[in-house]
Parts: sequence; structure tokens; C-alpha cells
Amino acid sequence: MSAFTLPIIDGLTVARRNAIKIRRSPEQLAAAVALPAVLILLFAYVFGSAIDIPGCPTRSSCSPASSSRP
Repeated sequence: MSAFTLPIIDGLTVARRNAIKIRRSPEQLAAAVALPAVLILLFAYVFGSAIDIPGCPTRSSCSPASSSRP
């Protein structure tokens, strides 16, 4: 085994164990899906207006996801 394959094998082992846990407890799947969405909403809308970015008139025009430029 090389130094490159060991972390990949370890990561797959952790993913397999987590998949087994989620099958036993489906509420963990709901939490794993809902938590990132809640954090995005929290930081974007609650804390987003607390930081003033020079050159950006609105928060949505400075977001990488809303940018239409390539």
C-alpha cells in the first residue's frame, strides 16, 4: 500500500460506517441534509448584512453562485 491509497481506504471505511449508521437511524440523514441549508440561510441572511464589501452594492450581486459571468 502506498501513502496515497491509505487515506482513500480510510475515507471509504468511514463512509461505509456512516452509511450503516444512517440506515439504523434515518433522522441522522435528515440532519445531515438540513444542517448545511440552515447554515447557509443563517450566514447569508442574518450575518450577511453585518459585513460591508466595498464595491458591492448588494449581497446577491457579490455572491459567486448568483454571478452570470464565466
